Amino acid sequence: MNKVKFFHHSIGSEMEKNINEFAEEHEIINVSYTSEPSSTGFYSVQAMVLYRSK
Repeated sequence: MNKVKFFHHSIGSEMEKNINEFAEEHEIINVSYTSEPSSTGFYSVQAMVLYRSK
């Protein structure tokens, strides 16, 4: 059964690291990624990961 996990971080490379660690135990089907400026001027990055357990 497919599932979705949400990732959020202020640093894109940290979120990438988290997704790669998650991928070691799950089969990644698709990743949707977006970045948005926050009210303080920093960027926030989010990803929705469609996956299946191995």
